[in-house]
Amino acid sequence: MMKKNYKDPWYKRLEMDLQLLTNFCENSPLVEFKGLNGSDVLPPSEYEVTYKVKSIVGINEDQSPIYGEEHKVKIILPQGYPMLSSPSCYATTKTWHPNIRSSGKFEGHICINAHVLGFWHTLDLLVEQIGEMLQYKNYHAEQIQPYPEDPIVAKWIKNYAEPNEIVDKSKGIATDSRPLMEASNEWENSRNQTNKINILDIRLKSSKTPKPDKEEPKDDKRIKVKSKIKIS
Repeated sequence: MMKKNYKDPWYKRLEMDLQLLTNFCENSPLVEFKGLNGSDVLPPSEYEVTYKVKSIVGINEDQSPIYGEEHKVKIILPQGYPMLSSPSCYATTKTWHPNIRSSGKFEGHICINAHVLGFWHTLDLLVEQIGEMLQYKNYHAEQIQPYPEDPIVAKWIKNYAEPNEIVDKSKGIATDSRPLMEASNEWENSRNQTNKINILDIRLKSSKTPKPDKEEPKDDKRIKVKSKIKIS
């Protein structure tokens, strides 16, 4: 992919995210994406991501789960992202997950904790986290802060799914245990280098962009760690 020399920090960040997501999906047989806007000149700020994983999409009258094998998510990176605004994430296909709204006005809304997400967390890692939610490797069903997005699904998890070992995060029981991608050392090194160079470039040239509350480590080691996003 040809690297473009954008002056606007937002477009620099969008271009970096596009490159990292492209590399991620090239190494994943389970995840695909397409940009919903953008052009030959500008990178996309809206994406449709397709996950080919086994997930729960509803329940039967006897409370048993209904499974689906393909799921679509829309991700919007608004103006001001990532410093002033957070991504908006919506499932556009049916889901049954305590941290994704299953019905109502906000059906499909995926609850991502923006404060934990952080200013420098990249799009490919967000896509990975949502995929692990769909696989039920990652969920929060306890009625404590941060509260589940869908309390009805959360109740089903605690009262039916976990007792029947359909899913249980504490025991490592997921609907789909496959890794979303199998990264080679070459890919990991390429990702770390791309991430570090682009983030440093954005920091140096975006003097008007607010700084995070805490000072970043001078050697930028934090960038190289694949942190987990906690869901609310």
